[in-house]
Amino acid sequence: MQKAKPRGGAPLIVYGRPEDEFLHKRAAWSATFPVADRPVAKDELRQLRLVMLIDADQVRWNSAVVQLTVSPTLG
Repeated sequence: MQKAKPRGGAPLIVYGRPEDEFLHKRAAWSATFPVADRPVAKDELRQLRLVMLIDADQVRWNSAVVQLTVSPTLG
């Protein structure tokens, strides 16, 4: 996952996997932190780690939706 600041707006997160974005939008809580010991060039996006808290009651439902969305032919 990478994060950049677009012109005049809030930070933009570019997700490495589509399911990360889906789960992040539904997480009860989340936090990001930079990858340690990784230099960043001037025009390069900064690589971050994402930690999410997902309500236990929602895990099964979220997993099913992600499976259908990401891999509709696998089911």
